[in-house]
Amino acid sequence: MFASATRAWKCFLLLPAVAAAIVVHGPVAISFAQDGYGGLTGQIFVEGKVPAPAELNVNKDAAVCLADGNVIVDQSLLVGENNELSGVFIMLQKGKQDLKIHPDLATAPSDPVVLDNNKCVFIPATLAVRTGQTVNLKNSDAAGHNCNVASFNNATNVNLPPNSEVPVKFEKADKVPSVVKCDIHPWMVAHMLIRDDPYFAVTNAEGKFSIEKIPAGKWTFQFWHSRCGYLKDLQQGGKGIASKRGEVEFEIKDGETLDLGKLLIEAKALAEKK
Repeated sequence: MFASATRAWKCFLLLPAVAAAIVVHGPVAISFAQDGYGGLTGQIFVEGKVPAPAELNVNKDAAVCLADGNVIVDQSLLVGENNELSGVFIMLQKGKQDLKIHPDLATAPSDPVVLDNNKCVFIPATLAVRTGQTVNLKNSDAAGHNCNVASFNNATNVNLPPNSEVPVKFEKADKVPSVVKCDIHPWMVAHMLIRDDPYFAVTNAEGKFSIEKIPAGKWTFQFWHSRCGYLKDLQQGGKGIASKRGEVEFEIKDGETLDLGKLLIEAKALAEKK
C-alpha cells in the first residue's frame, strides 16, 4: 500500500513537468514559426555610363513652368552621383500563399501621401500607396493641372485649379505601377503603385530600399522600373538573379533583416523608355 501511494505521488509530481514539456515543444514552437517576421533591404545601382537627363520642350504656361530660370528635364531615369538608381519598385508577390500581415501594419497609414504638381513637374516622380490611404493630389503652381491616373483598377482623372489640393483614396490593388499624367502639360509623367498590403518599397535618391515586418518564409519579390518594366537583368555578385518578370525568391528569417547589399542593372537595359 505504501509503495502504491509512493508511485501515485511520483506520478502527481511528474504531471506538471510533462504538461510543461508539451506546451514548450508543441503548440508554442509552431505558433512561434508562424508569427515570425523579418526584413529586406538593399541598394540598386546602374552599371555603365548614364547620360544626363534630356531637357524637355515646354510649350505651354512657360511663364509658370520656367519661372526663375527653372529647367525641366526627363524624370524617367534619375541616378545619383555614384549611379544609384531611384524609382525602382519592389513588391512582394503573394501568389497562393497565405500572407499574415504584421499587426502593426494591418491597417493603411493614417498619414496621407502627397503627389504635387510643382513647377510643372510631378513630385515625387515615383510613389507607392496602400488601398484606403489618403493621397493628396496637390497643385502648387499658378497654372491649372490635372492628375490622370491610368490605373487598371482605380482609373481617375482629377482637375486641379491653381494652388489647390484634392484628397483621393484608391480601393483596389494593382499588380504593377500605374502611369500618372497631366493632360494639360504632356511632359509631366509620374508612376504610382497601389497595393492592399504593406510589403513594397521604392528606391530613394540613394538607390536604397527597405521593407519591414515581412512574414518569415520564402517569398518572391518583383523588381520594376518605368524605363524597362520588369528588371529581368538585375544582378547580384556578377550573376543574374531575376526571371523575365523581374522576380527573385528570398528567404525571410524571423528576427533578421536580409541585406541584399549592392544590386546592379546595366545602363543599356534602361536605355529605352517603355
